[in-house]
Amino acid sequence: MGTLDYHTETELTIHVDGEQGIYKEEDFFRLEAAESMPARISIRFDHSQGNLDLFVYDVTETLIGSSESTTDNETVLLDFQQGETYFVRVIGADGATHPEYDLVIGDTLPPEILGIDPPDGAVRGQNLQTVYISFSEPMDTETLTSENFRLHAVGGDDVAIDIQPVDGDRTVELTFGPLSTGDYQVIIDASGVTDLGGEPVGPDPITSTFTILASTIVWDNPNGGSWHTASNWSPPRLPGPADNVLIDKPGNIVVTHSGTTEINSLYSAEEFRLSGGGLTVAEFVQVDNVFSMGGGATLTGATVLPGIAGEGIELINAYETLALNQANGDG
Repeated sequence: MGTLDYHTETELTIHVDGEQGIYKEEDFFRLEAAESMPARISIRFDHSQGNLDLFVYDVTETLIGSSESTTDNETVLLDFQQGETYFVRVIGADGATHPEYDLVIGDTLPPEILGIDPPDGAVRGQNLQTVYISFSEPMDTETLTSENFRLHAVGGDDVAIDIQPVDGDRTVELTFGPLSTGDYQVIIDASGVTDLGGEPVGPDPITSTFTILASTIVWDNPNGGSWHTASNWSPPRLPGPADNVLIDKPGNIVVTHSGTTEINSLYSAEEFRLSGGGLTVAEFVQVDNVFSMGGGATLTGATVLPGIAGEGIELINAYETLALNQANGDG
């Protein structure tokens, strides 16, 4: 099995090969620990189809752990030492065979949610159709279900979603159709979502909220670029006074404004640079990323909302002009 930290072998058997006359009553696996950690070695099986027992040996073939119950599944807990070799033995108890079992190796620590995209409190446009939830280790795909992952419209009903594990089962991808404007909650039943060793994420539900805004024009260039190029936008024209502008693309891009523009509102999940010229905004500007001004740029009329992580405006030099709505405390 080689060097590993988290690993699963599926559809293994303890069987009789009638044509060859071979009775395979045990399996052996050799493994090397990729890191030092409290480890869980388990076999998953239906006891009614044949009882299995589990044994673990060190490099000297000394028995260091075993599990020999008469119920479903067996588990051995031990401390892996980085670089050490271990041998796992699975045997049919009292000569039993078994048509299918899984070998699962992982740690005994609960998995952690590393991130939810969009993050809690984020604002997105109606082009959003995917939420990503990343974990610290591979997850048990049998627990990645609609009972454990929900997308709920605040004040309304749950949204139909498709759930797919990606990135070696370390990320859950929730996909859905176009959303109406409003607030939405990603709700995770942490007690029901487990890693390969059966450890749950936590005891209580986890909720993350995002808002969908109506937009009349959306940034379309996945590589970033100039605000003043019509083909960078969808529809392919420049934003105008009536537009609610949305800049939100996968990855990290930079959009640069250097001319003279009037718009109704601006939300950007990407880095936004006012490198010159003037931007007049009737309602609000919110940038959930780096928001910088330089080159004598002016920003007029806007209520500047803080970004999701508290981002504000970074002034590159002393020649920029802010004439903003004072209600936000930023003017």
